[in-house]
Amino acid sequence: MHSLVELLHKFLVYFISRYWTLGIIITMALESALVPIPSEIVMPYSGYVAYLNSSLSMVLEASFAGTLGNLLGSLLAYYLGYGVGKPLLLKYGKYFLVTRDKLEYAEKLFSKYGDYAVFFGRLMPAVRTIISFPAGVFKMKLGKFILLTVAGSIPWNTTLVLLGYWLGPSWTILEEYFHVLDIIVVIGALIVLVYLLCRLKSERS
Repeated sequence: MHSLVELLHKFLVYFISRYWTLGIIITMALESALVPIPSEIVMPYSGYVAYLNSSLSMVLEASFAGTLGNLLGSLLAYYLGYGVGKPLLLKYGKYFLVTRDKLEYAEKLFSKYGDYAVFFGRLMPAVRTIISFPAGVFKMKLGKFILLTVAGSIPWNTTLVLLGYWLGPSWTILEEYFHVLDIIVVIGALIVLVYLLCRLKSERS
């Protein structure tokens, strides 16, 4: 597994070095389209490339490219959820403990807190990769989805690029910190999920 992570790291570094703006757009689009590509490598390394060229304009270019990629990939995941997400979950969700009642409860929650989920989800490792799919499943208005996606992606991408620029050759230390943050976010999401399931069971009884 460790060798696969290293291989992915080397590929992303090569891809960004070779194709720059296009490479950033493609990799960040894939990340937002449910493909587990870590923006924690793509964007800081882009900042490091800007550092090597002593170019703040490349920082802005990388941030813009990352945000554009996020939007394109998010729209793909959104339309996937919008088109087949709910029927798919209703048909096969039971195999993953997603019953009709739980799906309806999730839809109720999303109608109430969906704006926050999409915006803040773009700022959270792991969550940012999947948040567009439920937005499509629960039919969030497209204009609002685009606005929240862009608004959430800009600070995330800009911060990562700037960190890569400021850290220079030491940009790789960010991976260790974000790996720990990923674990914390996943644990937090599981705790929230258990709480919501318990609340659903309580309401039904």
